[in-house]
Amino acid sequence: TLWTKTFGSDRDDEGETVQQTTDGGYILVGLTSSLAGVDVWLIKTNANGDTLWTKTFGGSDSDIGKSVQQTTDGGYIATGKFFTDTVIRNDAWVLKLDSNGDVVWQKVFNEGINDYTYYIQESEDGGFFIAGKTLITARNYDLWLLKLDANGNNLWKRTYGGSEDDWASCLKKTSDGGYILLGNTRSYGTGGSDAWVLKLNYRGEDLYVAWQKTYGGAFEDIAYSIQQTRDGGYIVAGWTNSFGSGVSDYDIWVLKLNQVGNVSWQKIYGGVNREMAYSIQQTADDGYIVAGDTFSFGAGNYDVWVLKLDANGNVTWENTYGGASVEKAYSIQQTTDGNYIVAGEASSFGGSAGPDMWILKLDSDGN
Repeated sequence: TLWTKTFGSDRDDEGETVQQTTDGGYILVGLTSSLAGVDVWLIKTNANGDTLWTKTFGGSDSDIGKSVQQTTDGGYIATGKFFTDTVIRNDAWVLKLDSNGDVVWQKVFNEGINDYTYYIQESEDGGFFIAGKTLITARNYDLWLLKLDANGNNLWKRTYGGSEDDWASCLKKTSDGGYILLGNTRSYGTGGSDAWVLKLNYRGEDLYVAWQKTYGGAFEDIAYSIQQTRDGGYIVAGWTNSFGSGVSDYDIWVLKLNQVGNVSWQKIYGGVNREMAYSIQQTADDGYIVAGDTFSFGAGNYDVWVLKLDANGNVTWENTYGGASVEKAYSIQQTTDGNYIVAGEASSFGGSAGPDMWILKLDSDGN
């Protein structure tokens, strides 16, 4: 029942997000390249990774899918970046699809000079939140949050940030009806870029910041994935230049936060070269599964690196996956059978000249 699949064109292809769907299959979003440019690419598979349908969306230049989620109506919501070549700028792009991948509606948002969306989350009222960054002035980005109704109309927007670059990377619902927003900031914190977590709660119809914290050291520290844990706290994953093996390169960085954002523990994982984590999720045994890439271990160049942690962040098992070229993982999820699905890119396998979109089904021990 375990398998690996590559999906590719003649050029570069990449999987950004994978999610198990209610029928036991998977939905993937990423990008595919051709002579005409780069397009958003969505693939729906069955439980064995076989393609049920595939869709591309885009214009004449560079359009990239970043996040996808199955919606309560059985369809899908996807977001990414749309390159507006008539004015040479990037706009935020949201697509609502039915269960067959056909477009119900699509919207482009261009509030600033450049706008990017990295994560989308369906809200309790049937609308959507999208999180990313917007270039308000020519000097710096602000973290950007938009609320859409069920038809994709923009109800309101919020920006958070200071005098330097600040951006969002992940947004998740919380058990109290609010949201946890993960970003990174150069405006606040201790130096370089720091991880930035904002807890958002409702007061009537208004969403406000209940608390916010920064995490990091004197150098570059980036957070990419967050999830609320069953104890009401949060687990965060990314990479750090301030801690670990030294400032010469990055190590994977995992932080366990309590309900108000204080650090319960933090751990560093890596070797003498570069390691990064893009996705973390709490597992059914109250541990955690982490996916990213490593240059220190594996078969050569970058390899996919998956780590299974216990509740205290200790490594239960870890495996690398890849060949002599570049392999990276951007998304991991525990599946309903207790195993794991991973999505990313592979250059060692597949038949195209560039990397292919790559998904791997792993058993509970990472095989």
